[in-house]
Amino acid sequence: MGQKTHPTALRPFYGPSSGDAYWDLAYLTHSRLELIKFLQACFRRTQIYLNKVEVNHSHGQIDLVAEVIQVHPRRGQKRKKKRRDPSKPPHLLKSWPQLSFRLQKALPIVQKSTGAKSIHLKIHRIKMYTKLVPQDLRKKMRWAQKKHKYARKGLQLLSLIMAGKGSAQTLASFINENLRSRQRRRKNIAFLYFLKTSLKLLNKNKKIQGIKIQVKGRYRHKPKARSASFLIRQGRLPLQEIQSPIDAFFTHSQTAYGSVGLKIWICPSQAFPKHNLKQG
Repeated sequence: MGQKTHPTALRPFYGPSSGDAYWDLAYLTHSRLELIKFLQACFRRTQIYLNKVEVNHSHGQIDLVAEVIQVHPRRGQKRKKKRRDPSKPPHLLKSWPQLSFRLQKALPIVQKSTGAKSIHLKIHRIKMYTKLVPQDLRKKMRWAQKKHKYARKGLQLLSLIMAGKGSAQTLASFINENLRSRQRRRKNIAFLYFLKTSLKLLNKNKKIQGIKIQVKGRYRHKPKARSASFLIRQGRLPLQEIQSPIDAFFTHSQTAYGSVGLKIWICPSQAFPKHNLKQG
């Protein structure tokens, strides 16, 4: 009976420590994962998603390079710019000002917990609008945009992921927040079928090899129902080929009816460079 391994464990070029200095040091992996979890908490309940993070350690200094995706779920309407009310606290602001306020409070805490001398953070922002979504997809999914609030945001994120610019982490955070928010409305099945139909329509314009999404648990939110599984798969996903890169992300969400597990695999079109091994 064959045992399964982690899809990114044997792929150091595209693994959980890709882009990091000293990625092969084992004692830095745990601190890096805890640091990323702390950063993900700053992005909750905003229109900004954490896409990629690079952590570099050198002489007691930590350099963070984060790539974020900002979506715009509302229609593009011209509005007059309003000045910020100074009496309004900054934690009640939305999206980007709220995120900057959280990061200013979070970085000193990270510095104390890691024991670093200094921390430098750089953020690269990718803006996404509904106009950048393919026109045929917008026409066919117009019914979902009128009925569901998550439709515009979901179409923007899925089009970025199928274009090869998004990661599995952003898609997992989007699915996870929608599964949690609908735990009392019992509309998770409609949300999952929205993902399935939109990915099927985006299959023509994809620039990745394949994608696979697995949701398993009590997502139906029935008190006497057992756990069920929902699988979405598009394209080719070669997990057994080490030469092909795989971006994977596993997480779970705790709801009132039980836990729901989420697994996402994405295989980009770019392959690893082949190494010439000389026999001697």
